[in-house]
Parts: sequence; C-alpha cells; structure tokens
Amino acid sequence: MARNLLQTTGVPFLQYYRQSTGAFGSGATIQQVANASLPLQHVIPIHLAVSDTGPVALIDSVRAVQVSFTVTNGLSGAAERQRSASRYIRLPNVGLANKKTCGDEPILGTSLSAAWNPVVGGVDLQWNSAVDELTGERDVERYVIWRKLSTELDWGDPFLSMPPAGSPTYSYTDRDVTSGTTYSYGLAAQDCTPSNSGIAASAGVAVP
Repeated sequence: MARNLLQTTGVPFLQYYRQSTGAFGSGATIQQVANASLPLQHVIPIHLAVSDTGPVALIDSVRAVQVSFTVTNGLSGAAERQRSASRYIRLPNVGLANKKTCGDEPILGTSLSAAWNPVVGGVDLQWNSAVDELTGERDVERYVIWRKLSTELDWGDPFLSMPPAGSPTYSYTDRDVTSGTTYSYGLAAQDCTPSNSGIAASAGVAVP
C-alpha cells in the first residue's frame, strides 16, 4: 500500500498575514508576519483593555493563514508521485470585540450604601457600576435589589430590578417603607445567562 507523506520542504507549512493600517486609519494592507515574530500569543487577560495595544495586540491584527504542503506517495525514482497544495484561509472574526459573553458569573465589585432621607421620606440607595458592566465581560443585563427586615436571615425574592445605563453611579429611593422598621438592602449584578453575582448587603437603616 502506498504511503501518503506530508512534506514542507522549501515553504513554511503555516504563514500568517496581518492587516496593517496607515496613519489616521487609512491605507490598510495585508502583510506577512515575519517568522521571527512567531509565536504570537494573546497575553492580556481582557481583550481591548487599555494595555491590550502595541506589540502584545499584534495577534489581533492577523486576518489570514496560508497553509502550504506537498503530498508524496513515499516511493522514489520514477515511481514517486508528488502534489503541492497551498490554501489561503481567511480569519474574518479575529480582532473583533465581543460585546457580551455569558461565561463566568458576573462580578459586582461595589458596595451598596443605604441611608434615610427625611426630605423625601424614603431610603436612598447608592452604588457604583459593576465591574462587568463597563469593563470585563460587559455582560450585565440588570441590577437586582433585595429588601428585608434586618431581623430576617433570608433575602427572599427581589423587589426591584434596574437595567444598566452605562453610568458610573446609580441611585434609587425606596419610599414604600414603614415607620419604626429597620431594613437591610442587597444588591447583585445579573448577566444574560442569567446568573447573579454575590450579593452586596447594606447596613441596616432605621425608618423613624
């Protein structure tokens, strides 16, 4: 039985091509990545982060791979048969930003403050945007808020949810409160899975 062998003599098996853009975003061209620059690795944990630029982001500009090889039947002399092939494979999605990913549990990364507001007769809630709303996986779909009596152990069901607005800070005033009661509030970020982050609990707020 004839053997099919793969040879790469003379031509590299893989050649990578990247998109290079001229000054002010003009004059985009396709250039081969020099073998001396290989291997390329994406070493920045978050794609399109501030630090994901320059040489470390070179892999994001790769747009195609050329595969070249020669197939032989393994025989020699007049009985040998060879065929060379080369294929150019486009990678159109490389370097595109993922707007949302529902992989890991969302990261809240902020505390929740709650204070009695005598002017409006309610409890003011304030918090900063979640880590995964404006950075990270960018997959926060809503903020979920719980309210319970400070003596209760379980949060029960949420009583409010708010969609993200791309704001660095958020606030809400709970006016549906009972005089002489102490409340605790909880906050979590929810992604599109949906999964919740851990709950950030406020201190107890006494309603006079």
